[in-house]
Amino acid sequence: MPSSITKHIYDFKLSNFDEVISVLSTIVSQKDLSTDSIEIIKTAQLILDFVEESKEKGHGGMLFEADEKLIRFLDLKLVENYSKHPEETYFSDSLFLQLSLIYTGLNGLTNKSEHYDKVFLERILSGELEYDELVFLNTIRYYAYLEFNLEANNLIAEIFFRFNDNLYEKKFTWEGALLSFYFLNFIWTQLPFLKKSNHELLFKNNFYFSVCINIPINKILEAFIYYQNEEIESAINLDFENFIFYLEQNTEKIPISKEYLNWEDLSSVIKDYLVQINSEDNHSFVRENIVNKFYILQKGKDDLSHFLRLVLETVSLLDRQRM
Repeated sequence: MPSSITKHIYDFKLSNFDEVISVLSTIVSQKDLSTDSIEIIKTAQLILDFVEESKEKGHGGMLFEADEKLIRFLDLKLVENYSKHPEETYFSDSLFLQLSLIYTGLNGLTNKSEHYDKVFLERILSGELEYDELVFLNTIRYYAYLEFNLEANNLIAEIFFRFNDNLYEKKFTWEGALLSFYFLNFIWTQLPFLKKSNHELLFKNNFYFSVCINIPINKILEAFIYYQNEEIESAINLDFENFIFYLEQNTEKIPISKEYLNWEDLSSVIKDYLVQINSEDNHSFVRENIVNKFYILQKGKDDLSHFLRLVLETVSLLDRQRM
């Protein structure tokens, strides 16, 4: 049962990873063996098994960070409500859906071959067909880990961009937020292999939103920069000049307060920042001045100021690479 509760992406808070693991362990150890509980326990155990296997393999880097953030999407308040009222179908169905989406994102469906091929993706993009959320998560996992397919990866990006616009001002259900995170994390990790048109849509329309939904953009970019500079991967050739150009044309707005009544064009903030850092070696000093200009007196400043700070740090990273 999909959630009917919606909120701005800035209001979604990832849970503490250790707390989530503890809660999953508690779920697994419960004695209630109703049909709903059995499915919930099985899926919780699968997530715990994935975490343990990842640790044993020394699974690290940006992909594991994304997996950890995916696990942290679990709504602990929902788990608490389910624990108090396991007989309530709404809580059990909602929890099972969350656990199923998280596990599918982590390790795919049991039937790994159940994914959309290039032809099916083209039909989704045209609007001819709709997609199943679990199968699409499995599709992204498939092309991320099992089969690199340049055309399919670009189609996945195009599908997201085609059906999602002005995300910075929209409200999301839990499922919508998780799917957006999973889509965008995949798109960012495919950055060197995307068409220029997809680069443009990513930086112009989805950059700030990606930061706010917890995509580790800086770490992803730093990894690709290292591969490119060390010539480890010849296919990686990032156009930093164009990335900055797209950011200067960014269409997103940043909220000035948690009431979401006042907004500022992100492009103006970025242009101002670029002008200032070109005449000031201390980027951190410039960055904090700009952040404080918008948020020093605002309620909820810690979250919104953090997002803007991350944006400006990424701009600095990109600006240094084009010199």
